[in-house]
Amino acid sequence: MPNDNTNLEKPMEIAPNLEVPKNLPTAEESVVRASQIQKELAGDLGQEEIKTGEAKPNEGVATSITAPSVQGTAPQKPPKSENLQQIEKILSEGLDDLYKTLPDNRKAEFRQEGEVVARKIEVLLTATKIKVSQIIKVIVGWLRMIPGVNKFFLEQSTKIKVDELLELKEKK
Repeated sequence: MPNDNTNLEKPMEIAPNLEVPKNLPTAEESVVRASQIQKELAGDLGQEEIKTGEAKPNEGVATSITAPSVQGTAPQKPPKSENLQQIEKILSEGLDDLYKTLPDNRKAEFRQEGEVVARKIEVLLTATKIKVSQIIKVIVGWLRMIPGVNKFFLEQSTKIKVDELLELKEKK
């Protein structure tokens, strides 16, 4: 194959018929419009504007950012569906004594992971084909957070919970 460098010497025409619009906004106009949009969004979302400095018209840099207003309200979690509540109830059955023995820092972690596991199981149960092995993996991974948990207890608890979850699915 011959080495043809003649194509490299000529500039390529990418789009010869392309016209560039001439009425594009300047950088200053873009910044002003962006700050207007930001103020509108802050007003719509109930947010307060936090000033970080005064803007000079020729700088072309936005100097305000918005942050959610903090008035002692905790972030709201989406409401739990009835199905999710039943799944959480099934998962928590028989774990009261073990939960009480956990240290305080592990309790919150265990509860939070339990909610994540419940959501995963809810998704797995809504699938057309239920993959029991994935449900078992999720439950076993969650129960292993309990320090010193017995292997046989783990298997037995998982089996009971999976059976109850499948029964719940059949009822729906």
